[in-house]
Amino acid sequence: MKTTRILFALIFFAALAMGCDRATAPAPTAQQSDEAAVKAAIQSYLASRGTLNLEAMEVDFKQVKVTGDRAEAQVEFRAKAGAGGMQMVYALERQGGVWTVKGSQSPGMQTGHPPVGGAAAPQPGELPPSHPPITPQPQQQQPPPAKPKKQSW
Repeated sequence: MKTTRILFALIFFAALAMGCDRATAPAPTAQQSDEAAVKAAIQSYLASRGTLNLEAMEVDFKQVKVTGDRAEAQVEFRAKAGAGGMQMVYALERQGGVWTVKGSQSPGMQTGHPPVGGAAAPQPGELPPSHPPITPQPQQQQPPPAKPKKQSW
């Protein structure tokens, strides 16, 4: 009887010790929680714009750098079906404890997403506002085709 009680006590304390080990797992660091907040801010920003079908895209955060109240995130977008993808770098700022996207740029390019509420991209066939005008080239007139000669038999 005593051995049974000792055995149950050992099992109880072993289970308690295993449970305590899980409870003492390290809490996320401030850096980790900032990175998660930055990722959430970018996803919210993209969803609010409505210019990407996020359900058809794989969004992969390649790198997130947080420095004080500023952050930069490199994000890769790939189509779930088919080929194709693009990379963007997002600049964020923390204001009142909330991360907001301040701008974006495609690596190696001079432009990114237009700012929220900013000028829209030109429609197909239109030129950007800073583009010089294109004048049509005069078309050269070609002589009319020669008439076939009639043959007599």
